[in-house]
Amino acid sequence: MRYSELIHFEPLESVMQLKDTKKEERARDFVSTYVISKPMSDNLSKVVFSNLRVDTPGDNKGLFIVGNYGTGKSHLMGVLASIAENANLTEMLTDESVRESATQIAGKFKVIRSEIGATEMPLRDIVLSELKMELSEMGIEFDFPSIDKVTNNKDTLNEMMSLFCEKYPDKGLLLVIDELLDYLRHRKEQSLVLDMTFLRELGEFCKSSRFRFIAGIQEALYDNPAFEFASDAVRRVKERFIDIRIAREDIEYVVANRLLKKSESQKARIREHLQKFTKYYGSMNERLDSFVNLFPIHPSFISMFERIRFIEHREVLQTLTKVMSDLLDERVPEDAPGMVSYDTYWDRISSRSDLVTVPEIRQTKEKSDELVAKIRAGMEKHRLDNAVRITKALSVHRLSTVDINTKIGPTIDELRDDLLIYDPVIEGLGGDPQEDLSTMVEGVLNKIINIVSGQYIAFIKENGQYYLDLNKTIDFDSQIEKKRSTMSDEAFNKNYYSILTKLMECSDRTYVPGHRIWQYELLWQSKNTTRLGYLFFGQPNERSTAHPPRDFYIYFLPLFKTGSFKDEGSEDEVFFSIADIDRDFEDNLKNYAAALELSQTAGSHKTTYIRLSEGYLSRCTSWLTENLVSAYSVTYKKSSKSIPEIYSLRNKPFKQLDGFKEIIDDISSTLLDSYFSDTALGYPEFETKMTSQNRNQIIETTIRGMINNTLSRQSKETLSSLHLLNDNGDIVTSKSPYVKKIMSLLEEKPVGSVLNRNELFEITETGEYLMPFRLEPEWVVVLLAAMLYMGEIELSLTGEKLDASSLDKLQKLSVDDLVNFKNIRLPKDLPVSTIRELFSLLKINEGQVSQLQNGDSAPVENMLRRAQSNAEDLAKLNEKIKNGIDFWEEPLLQHSELEERMKKIKRLKDFFDSLTNYSTVGKLKNLRISKDDVAEMRNEHETISRMKTLIEIIDELSSDVGYLQRAREHLPSETPWLEEYGETRKKVLDKLKDSSQKLSGLKRELRSSFDDLKMGYIKLYIELHRKARLDSQGDSRKSRLLSDYRFKTLNRLSTIEMLSKQQFQDLTNRITTLKTCYSLTEKDLERSPFCKNCGFKPSLEISDNRELSLVLDTLDEELDRLFESWTKTLLSNLEDPVVGENIQLLDPEGRRLVEKFIKSQELEEELVENQLFIRTLAEAFSTLEKIELTTEELQERLFGDHAPKTPQEMRKRFEELIEEKTRGKDINKVRIILKEGEM
Repeated sequence: MRYSELIHFEPLESVMQLKDTKKEERARDFVSTYVISKPMSDNLSKVVFSNLRVDTPGDNKGLFIVGNYGTGKSHLMGVLASIAENANLTEMLTDESVRESATQIAGKFKVIRSEIGATEMPLRDIVLSELKMELSEMGIEFDFPSIDKVTNNKDTLNEMMSLFCEKYPDKGLLLVIDELLDYLRHRKEQSLVLDMTFLRELGEFCKSSRFRFIAGIQEALYDNPAFEFASDAVRRVKERFIDIRIAREDIEYVVANRLLKKSESQKARIREHLQKFTKYYGSMNERLDSFVNLFPIHPSFISMFERIRFIEHREVLQTLTKVMSDLLDERVPEDAPGMVSYDTYWDRISSRSDLVTVPEIRQTKEKSDELVAKIRAGMEKHRLDNAVRITKALSVHRLSTVDINTKIGPTIDELRDDLLIYDPVIEGLGGDPQEDLSTMVEGVLNKIINIVSGQYIAFIKENGQYYLDLNKTIDFDSQIEKKRSTMSDEAFNKNYYSILTKLMECSDRTYVPGHRIWQYELLWQSKNTTRLGYLFFGQPNERSTAHPPRDFYIYFLPLFKTGSFKDEGSEDEVFFSIADIDRDFEDNLKNYAAALELSQTAGSHKTTYIRLSEGYLSRCTSWLTENLVSAYSVTYKKSSKSIPEIYSLRNKPFKQLDGFKEIIDDISSTLLDSYFSDTALGYPEFETKMTSQNRNQIIETTIRGMINNTLSRQSKETLSSLHLLNDNGDIVTSKSPYVKKIMSLLEEKPVGSVLNRNELFEITETGEYLMPFRLEPEWVVVLLAAMLYMGEIELSLTGEKLDASSLDKLQKLSVDDLVNFKNIRLPKDLPVSTIRELFSLLKINEGQVSQLQNGDSAPVENMLRRAQSNAEDLAKLNEKIKNGIDFWEEPLLQHSELEERMKKIKRLKDFFDSLTNYSTVGKLKNLRISKDDVAEMRNEHETISRMKTLIEIIDELSSDVGYLQRAREHLPSETPWLEEYGETRKKVLDKLKDSSQKLSGLKRELRSSFDDLKMGYIKLYIELHRKARLDSQGDSRKSRLLSDYRFKTLNRLSTIEMLSKQQFQDLTNRITTLKTCYSLTEKDLERSPFCKNCGFKPSLEISDNRELSLVLDTLDEELDRLFESWTKTLLSNLEDPVVGENIQLLDPEGRRLVEKFIKSQELEEELVENQLFIRTLAEAFSTLEKIELTTEELQERLFGDHAPKTPQEMRKRFEELIEEKTRGKDINKVRIILKEGEM
């Protein structure tokens, strides 16, 4: 499949000139070949044509066509000029919506075309001279006055347009000027301001005349920094011009739809081809339509082209034309996307002699050529093509920046996606396709950088960008080689130790200044805890004496021997050394040392040497990590072995560990394990790895958990390691050998004596310990805390004495504070009589006191549960009553009484809360509560218990009270039941407030009163409901009224203005507001005080206490009267001569219906149902003017002062009222209607 089979290739004309469209043949070419994108279609249809049209006045402005060279700016201006001049050309437009919209301007203009060249004439002179010359050719002679003879140019232009309109009354005048921006760029400041002012006047003149103006510019005037000094003038120009911008999308559309035009069949074949590769590139799948439309040109080719400086951008179309001409006969590759990306443009740039003379391009070409030459010499064959493509892409990108030394470039993913780099090998890698391809691109870039020793290409870590660095051309490799030849073995050893410092994760600060020695922590594997020792780089005779002595010493011997030492064969020393140095490792180490040394004096190339040293360091680190097991020899007690041999002799499987440090630690720990065990017999084994960093935190958490009974899994494991937990997870001390050791020391002391700290610990050269376990003081603190928790000891600190009752103080102390305790002693006995009283208050069997004396902790747990339950109940009670105890809208306690009750609750709760301090038998031995305290709390408890019972009673009765309150709210005030309600309420409240009232049976008595009151309400409500609601028969009568012929007739007639609609509306409301409900039962009212069906609330509904059957009779009679009244009113008014004249002018059929009504004197059903009859009546009365007079207004005007009146006075008042209401109206056409209501 060849490219020519997938594309209808049509070469584009390189340069199009506006003036060419003066000739009709060229104008046709311009219009027919102009490809219109959707955004441009919208611009033309919605903005350009409506702004140019002259047949409809509007806020017309001048137009700027904004587009760079080669974007179709002149083409578009030529199209607009052509169709404005020749209406026949609109049919040749390629976009249907534009074709329809173009009729607004098609053939409606005389057009003047102009291009500004190299000139120093003012813009005014250029424009006016063009106008004069072109108008003369049209037969219009007009001389423009010089600039010093006018105050503004719009008046002169107006005179010109007057002559034009005389000659061409049905035309507008369109002036189109190209290359305006190039002209303005070279104008001096004062001249430019005058030019801008004239431009503004041209834009303003478009609004008030049939003159229109279009100018072509490469970029918007307002965005151009060259015009900042004239910003005010530019801003005023902006207000009178509209920018029509040609975007990159428009250019892409032209390329896709003309240069690279394709049929739907061709697009389908291209899509099928590209879909094989979409998974390898970031946004190719989402932008697949764009890739297909522009195939085989990559979309980024055009966007990159726009950014390249030093070239005319019109070249983009020429370049694409050349590329496609060369490509048409080529085959589309099956194993690659086969698209042309921007790297291909480098060959065109570098081969053009006119471009190479540009300094920036020449400098870029020189470095690019050097780099490509080095790549061709050093790159593997399978990577060569991609490496060269990447280099060319970086060269093109270099020319797209403001400064060719700017540190900016594409990322790996951008190179991958913009160049569509591909290698079929990627398919078999099995990872994420995009990541695999990015890794391949990164590999190519890194290889290029390695080949040139970091020259030419720079990498920005912060954003991952690569760029062509034109200043990186020093041969750093030879500089490093020269430097290493001058360095000593001591210097190389120093850098070897520097690498080990990183691998062993050592801090920059050594334990002894000036010596490579660090305090080091090593895991004692069999006990899962660490020991402190020292790590040293060098020989033993090179280190200082470290104080204090520790448990072990680990040495890394020098790589290059500079002296000797005597191995004493100590059990606490382990030596690591490399016997045979690998040549590659040695070279990398020495290069690292030399590069690092050079970085100290390199000046501007410091970062390069640092980067190179980091590369050597990375290779050294990798080699040491990867070859640790095979390269290092380990010496212990004068015996040197390989690492695999050590594991084999210790019957320990070889561990596959990740890091250098982890392997060194594991080997050292394996060798030293027996030594650690021999010096600490019976040391505990821990589940969690214990280190100096986490030990104190774990100890403090464990002590807090023990005191608060919130032990975590880790805390339980810690206590278990010290044998302080039984199988049920309870704290015990009897099984711990460490506690037994402490108790044996205590029991050796005389009764009442203390065991001092220095009698408990044994001091050695490495520290103080509980022997023979060699247990650290920090772990002894946990043992003492457990003994204190169990009440087995009392602990003295500086200024403080702790026992089982003051454990809350213990948990606030740090491990460092506790380690420095003064002494310990045995505790006192239990206060049995007080505990017996306490258990009685808590309703605990007093026999459990004996269990306490035998050391059983179950009674303590029972006591804590009861105390906690009581405290929680009291807290809830306090929250419940804090705003008072209200019942039936009245407080049962005065404010002072409530405060007293709340104080009692607080005292009692505090008492129960305090019992949590005595959570063990040992703590109860230090009970700080007397029998009198317990007796006082018993009295408080009885008072609060009575209040709780009272609250329970009112809580149970609250729903009944709520029912009655709701019932009361909606009864009329004169209802007798309300008196009964008040009496019952008073009786109930009096009983509840009486502190001598026995509470037993009170609830039953009060509920009986409520039931009686409720039943009385139900009977009353049912009777009121019956009177206020229609039963089923009443509902039927209501329905018949609403469907009655009289009602329907009045409803139709109510649309006639002459009739009083309000009368009918009032009658309708009185009928429709009658509510129906006939399913209410007493059972319904037991649950709710109101009817669930209709929600009847007596106090909200007005009732005349009549039976509703009588109300329906009255409404039936009123309906009859209103029907008769309206019939008479209609007949009466139809006799009016004015109405009679109106009827003669109406529709014959309608007139016949009215005459039938007049003849029959009745509103027959056949007539009323005919809408024509109703409409005819309304039209007949339409000339009559209705005046409404309310009954209240009439009464006020006639009898307002309530004084007696003579007939003459009454007649006078009535006539004055009529005169006022009809003033200014035709008295013969006025009809007065009396209506009910207020003024």
